Amino acid sequence: MFAVAVTEPDTLQIVQVPEPAPGPYEARVKTEIAALCNMTDRKLIQGNFPGVEQYPLLLGHETVGTVDAVGEKVRSFKVGDRVVGGLLLNTTDATYGSGWGGFAEYTLAGDHQAMVEDGVATPEHGWVEVHEIMRVVPPSLSLEDAVLLCTWREVYGAFSDFNLQAGEDAIIYGGGPVGLSFVKFGRLLGLGEIYLVDRWPHKRDKALAMGATAAYAPDDPALLALLEARRGKFDAVIDAVGSEQIINTGLTLVKMGGA
Repeated sequence: MFAVAVTEPDTLQIVQVPEPAPGPYEARVKTEIAALCNMTDRKLIQGNFPGVEQYPLLLGHETVGTVDAVGEKVRSFKVGDRVVGGLLLNTTDATYGSGWGGFAEYTLAGDHQAMVEDGVATPEHGWVEVHEIMRVVPPSLSLEDAVLLCTWREVYGAFSDFNLQAGEDAIIYGGGPVGLSFVKFGRLLGLGEIYLVDRWPHKRDKALAMGATAAYAPDDPALLALLEARRGKFDAVIDAVGSEQIINTGLTLVKMGGA
């Protein structure tokens, strides 16, 4: 099968590797759509993702596809199901390491629920934490919407990871897919005031349409006044860009015990 490999930093190549065979608790997924992660994939391509040193590697982790084969102990997936999150954590060609390996014609999805029920959800039996988010996608979702579940599940999970509660106030830096998802989920989950900072007017407009209290350009005097007035008072400061400068600024804005 074909797969996308980073053969060395800043070099991509389509390569051929053997198709994966599903293990007892795995479903094989034929990839239908894949999305490039601006942060993780970019860092893997550039060669500066923390802890990843082996190249060449197989790239990709945001995919959706259809199950075409299942292991004998799989109960959560069946042939024909559409599934989000299939990966190649163990590549089928030892030449390549795994950069999650999702950009391949076929991937594998682990049946977390079956492994828990059978008492084998341990690394010794091949279980990994990411199996928890490999799920069946409702057929009513388009492929384009389904692949966005890769982003939405991470953003949604952050609300519990950061203990964000209804009524709390947040400021979000960055109006890309992650930042806008934080705005939308924040409004749906009952956050109080939600502010967004982004340099692009169309992203600020989108944030307002999704429920942001206000949206500012980084150099907007109104933003500077807000930050001065709310210094040390925000319940959460969210960096949806990945910037050391934003993190340092955020430390001065978040209140004691905030996120």
